[in-house]
Amino acid sequence: MAHGVGLKPIDFAWNSMFRNTEVFEIESKAAGVTYVVFVATPPGYDADTKRTYPVIFAPDGNSAVLLMAPSVAAATTLELIQPIEPFIQVSVGYRPSEVASSMDFLAIRARDLLPPGEPLPAGTEAGMQDMINRGIGDTKGAAAYLHNLREPHGDRFLAFLGDELYPLIASRWRIDPARSAFFGYSYGGLFAVWLAMQKHPRFPIVCAGSPGVMVDNSKVYEALRHQRETKADHSGRHLHMTVCDREITDPTIYQLLATQWTRLLADLSANPLPGLRLTSYIVPGETHISGKSSTWYNFLRTCFPAKHPTETVKS
Repeated sequence: MAHGVGLKPIDFAWNSMFRNTEVFEIESKAAGVTYVVFVATPPGYDADTKRTYPVIFAPDGNSAVLLMAPSVAAATTLELIQPIEPFIQVSVGYRPSEVASSMDFLAIRARDLLPPGEPLPAGTEAGMQDMINRGIGDTKGAAAYLHNLREPHGDRFLAFLGDELYPLIASRWRIDPARSAFFGYSYGGLFAVWLAMQKHPRFPIVCAGSPGVMVDNSKVYEALRHQRETKADHSGRHLHMTVCDREITDPTIYQLLATQWTRLLADLSANPLPGLRLTSYIVPGETHISGKSSTWYNFLRTCFPAKHPTETVKS
């Protein structure tokens, strides 16, 4: 190792990696908190001021932006095998001070992504202690996480998305309302399928990746029953559901998730909601932690495929 060679600090703003991304804070009256929002636009967005674009909303913005914002450019311009239609990405996250630790992040997202009254699977409290034993958090953090699991406010987060954030995005960016989507993974996937079962008018396209439905009496099933009782018409709507194959095969808590995923998919397939387009995919070779990236790109390919660059127009 060479000695006497100094390291020169440089000013390397994270936004230099995402030049097409704007970041702002928005105070939500519906949720009573402040969110950080990342909006990424595709290359060429400023060149054609009349073109509108699909828009994809997603939670977990602090980490999701690292996956999603770069794909807005790369998947829509550099991908030659399975190109994606250009889209606008809206990722919703939190102030850095609020998610200083992993446990902080888990706690705050549980507050936002679980439907009110969502039952918890048996062993949740023991799971908190196991996280402490593995050094993921401390007793205070685990208590906050458990509190939010028991008293979540997904309804407030949904009101923020649909009533506050969506109109703001629509007023400032050229979006196509008929092609507005929501992508959620894990508890975000639970929120996504719960949102889909409510036939939310802002989000006709929904991807529920490895949705964290863990119990037979989930609020998702309650919402589904309501849709059937009211004979709701889901024409023009698309629900895409994924699960990772290791969630199915390996004996972990995620098998609860996989069991409910299979149950819900079978139910929707055997007794479809009128007009709803239902698609599904089992992500090969991935676990719950590693599967988000593959799920994201599968969603894009399924719901927003672009014409292959080698295709020719036939006369």
